[in-house]
Amino acid sequence: MPSAFPRTTAWSGTSPELLPRPVGRPSQKPLVEYKGFLYRTASWKTARRVVAKVEHHAGQLFPRVGFIVTNLTLPSRAVVRFYNKRGHSRAVDQGGENKR
Repeated sequence: MPSAFPRTTAWSGTSPELLPRPVGRPSQKPLVEYKGFLYRTASWKTARRVVAKVEHHAGQLFPRVGFIVTNLTLPSRAVVRFYNKRGHSRAVDQGGENKR
């Protein structure tokens, strides 16, 4: 089965260090790591900044991974926080949460 993400130097050379589970006894709190890198698909004219968020949870074999394509120059963690707040405020505005 072909992968959804093609093997490129940007992907394969940058983020695999985030995917292995950390060595040692897992804590009860999830271990969260952030990584920013440049990525270019065949349809894009220029490389774009991608921020990856990797969460290692106790008792789970594989990490949860999320990607954000952005043009913000903030640190990776701040980019994820910015977009999470933006998504939350949009859900509240549309009545998706906190209905009273």
